[in-house]
Amino acid sequence: MNTEQQYYAHGKLLITGEYSVLDGATAFAIPCRSGQSLTVTKDHSIDGIIWTSWDVNQKSWLKVSFDKQLNIGNSNDTRLSEKLQSILKSATQIQPDFLEKLENCKVDTHLGFDRNWGLGSSSTLISLISQWAQINPYKLLDQTFGGSGYDIACATTNSPILFQIDDRKHLTTSIDFNPSWIKHAHFVYLGQKQVSSKEVKKYSHLDFDKNKLASEISDITQQLVICTDLFQAQKLLQLHESKLSVALGYPSVKSLHFSQINGTFKSLGAWGGDFVLFLGDSSEIEKIKALGFPIIIPWKEMIFNPID
Repeated sequence: MNTEQQYYAHGKLLITGEYSVLDGATAFAIPCRSGQSLTVTKDHSIDGIIWTSWDVNQKSWLKVSFDKQLNIGNSNDTRLSEKLQSILKSATQIQPDFLEKLENCKVDTHLGFDRNWGLGSSSTLISLISQWAQINPYKLLDQTFGGSGYDIACATTNSPILFQIDDRKHLTTSIDFNPSWIKHAHFVYLGQKQVSSKEVKKYSHLDFDKNKLASEISDITQQLVICTDLFQAQKLLQLHESKLSVALGYPSVKSLHFSQINGTFKSLGAWGGDFVLFLGDSSEIEKIKALGFPIIIPWKEMIFNPID
């Protein structure tokens, strides 16, 4: 008789603290309504593993088989299969007993968001495999993709969080966050996906006072999460954008794309690629779409809410 196990991980968005979170800044992040699921079906007619990844449209984008030693058999994408193989092997190094769990398995993953959106197809996978293997997801992250780990924290939380790295420890604090101005907040998709690992590497080579920036970003974060006034929230987001723009040597997202739009725009995550935050009057939404950015999601439709 076949047995089934199911796991789930939320997608993520980093609202404050991009880049600087690596230097100890307190960051503000949210778990997304959409995420990724993993279903494991034990099937003794399968010698090793048959793995299929499905996108939001229920189309398979990765099909690969592994033998009992995690050697790749049939695959429709060598690069992605080798990356998955390395993740699974890392998990078995952390927890050797996991290798036995991998035998006779049919594995299906299902994304609840577009793969190009940058909401965490990789981080949710790390969380899912860690849940399955019963290992520390931060260890698996360190051995695979790297990064701060805020996305790993978001994967299994049900509320907005403050996140900080302190002496290699990942500190997560759940917060209540529902200011009245949030009805004016929207996420605008730029459609220019960035590679976070490359951006992190670039940032690591920049020479400036990163501790000072981390302290300033932490202050902005702490003020933003208790802010109740729209104008003040806009000022804080503008200040954050300005400080990162100077530190990174990148132009602000508003100067690049939205100079004619009234309101505040803030880059999120790896600058210039996926979603940006717009805080302003909803009358500007159609103008933003007319500039060639049709995918605009209200804050409350993006964030996970356990009450919904």
